Amino acid sequence: MFTLSRSTVVVALVATVAVAATVLAFRGGDRTAAPVVPAGVATPAVSSPPAPTVSLPSTAPAGVGPTTMVGGVPMGYAHSPAGAEAAAIGFLRLDAALVAMSDQGASAAKRVIASSSAADGLVADVVAKLASLRKGYPGGATLYRIGVLATRVSPSGPDRVRVELWHVGVVSPPGALPYEDWNTQRYELVWERNDWRDAGEASTPGPRPLPLPRTDPSGPGQLEAALAGFGPVAAAR
Repeated sequence: MFTLSRSTVVVALVATVAVAATVLAFRGGDRTAAPVVPAGVATPAVSSPPAPTVSLPSTAPAGVGPTTMVGGVPMGYAHSPAGAEAAAIGFLRLDAALVAMSDQGASAAKRVIASSSAADGLVADVVAKLASLRKGYPGGATLYRIGVLATRVSPSGPDRVRVELWHVGVVSPPGALPYEDWNTQRYELVWERNDWRDAGEASTPGPRPLPLPRTDPSGPGQLEAALAGFGPVAAAR
């Protein structure tokens, strides 16, 4: 899902040497087979951000879904390439909620979207990455926002579609600098149990644009304070 930033690892190292080995959080690794604070930046104390929620998008393209909730996860996608694209976007957006879930909740959510052959591997993967995330970012919930910027849909038949999503994530760890994370996520989707299911996923870094030069990044807590009252975009992407 997302990787720990280099500056964040430095901050964590100041707190504990044990975090040195924590370099991967949620995304990364191919599951297809079986699937530091700059000088002058204030650091106000803030409470942990609320856990993200998963909800049905209210402005999704007509006829592609999702149309229902299964175990708290949006599902019910059209049996078409457009439906597969909407499903992949929904599965990626689910990552924003998984970071705040318990192992049991995240495992159950993954089983909802997973194909029968990939479910055990995807569940084991998310549990391991949740443990890594908590170790790397102790002290509260990490907030993760995702924006999908472009997609590529490659059907190999009516019941199997590869969907690639170029996206940016904004990661707000507790007590550490928020940072951006650019990746391309790939989903291998199969039509199973009357819906699109995740039969394998992988993430590759970038591509990423050149950031504008800045000397005043948001410090720990400042990003969330500035976004108080904002909610997730209700569209499918």
